[in-house]
Amino acid sequence: YYLELSCEGRIISSNALFQKEFGYKRSEISNRNFTDFLHESHKQDVRFGNLCGMCEDNNQNSISLKFMTKDGREKYFVASFSPLKNLAGETNKLMLIMIDFTRQHELQDQIRDLLVNTKREKAVLELNAVM
Repeated sequence: YYLELSCEGRIISSNALFQKEFGYKRSEISNRNFTDFLHESHKQDVRFGNLCGMCEDNNQNSISLKFMTKDGREKYFVASFSPLKNLAGETNKLMLIMIDFTRQHELQDQIRDLLVNTKREKAVLELNAVM
């Protein structure tokens, strides 16, 4: 998934894969802030105020983020912000590459639930054995 962003986070362009996954047409995405697609828990992150500034310290900045699709599905991505520089060497926009790890996140939740249930069942069996 690919987005080209202004330093303020406005979407300049997006690829068809992003549009299809999120359920939007290109015209619905263009010029919106990428934070419009984030889950509420990530929208107020101060790092997103000046994205180019966030990337100035190093050439790339990656973060795990939860996004929301048009139909309300939660999607988890590793988002890598890379600066795009003009001829003077100044960062004037960003490339955002996103890798979907939604299925892995769901599997981790299932494993955690199984472990909790297994511990609970073991505790009940031990309690019954004592009685």
